[in-house]
Amino acid sequence: MMEKKYQADPRLARFGVIVPVEVRETNHDELRRLAQAATPGPWRWEVNAKHKSMQLVGGIPQYDLTVMDFERWGMGGAVIRLRELSEAGMNIMYRVCDRLDWIVPFAGREHHEGWCADIDHADARLIAAANPATVLALLDELDATKRECSALAANSCHRGYGDDYGNHRCEYQDQISALREQLTASQAEVARLREAMERASATLAELNDLPSMRADMDATLAQQSPDDALRAYGERVVGAALDAAADTLVERANDYHHDHGSYDRSTGAWEYPGDGAQYLMELVEQADAIRAIDPATILQEVKP
Repeated sequence: MMEKKYQADPRLARFGVIVPVEVRETNHDELRRLAQAATPGPWRWEVNAKHKSMQLVGGIPQYDLTVMDFERWGMGGAVIRLRELSEAGMNIMYRVCDRLDWIVPFAGREHHEGWCADIDHADARLIAAANPATVLALLDELDATKRECSALAANSCHRGYGDDYGNHRCEYQDQISALREQLTASQAEVARLREAMERASATLAELNDLPSMRADMDATLAQQSPDDALRAYGERVVGAALDAAADTLVERANDYHHDHGSYDRSTGAWEYPGDGAQYLMELVEQADAIRAIDPATILQEVKP
């Protein structure tokens, strides 16, 4: 399964001597076709010394199908048996000598068919194709590809030796990295400004509600005693003050997160310098504790 190509021998080219050297390249498509048509692998040999037999097995589940075994043929010979591949999952074995449809002449040697012929069976074709020359050629191609990739990786960022392509590529990579950092910083700033705008909008909405709050207070004064109305108004003022204090702590926590937090992709967690994570948690807990305070309890502690 190798195609023959020729190239000049580089060892003699510098002397002006052009000697063609055979370069063997494997036909990957043909090898793939043969492997897909054969019994699924992995394969292994199994020897039964007690019954004086041996077989090559494979298949799915592993080693559940017989790829090849042997029978005596004549007085001093043996013949292989191959599985009928048209019966999927079945171990129906035939001697090759009994399957004339499996015996075909070699191309160009049809006149020798009686004593030298080929076997037209997917498993037998794969075994013949996976010969040492093909395996070595595949390994050579793989090694050459690895060396080429290593050379490209080593030279792609090579600087100062006239490799303009590598220099420009590295410069572009540096610029891309810098632009990505700027984009990340810009996105964080946009998010921060959006939060500030939302807080400003909420404050503006509260200010717009002051006339209605005054109207509510006047209505309450008309319906309740002055002391009860004053207490209710005081609770609203204290509640607003507590909410403002909690909002300040949350804003401080958000600012600390944006300024000092860094996201670790390997762990999927945010990290902060020193005891930053504990400090951030304390700010959030303090804000929650302030929001949980009942304004009425504050007013009760104030002496008349």
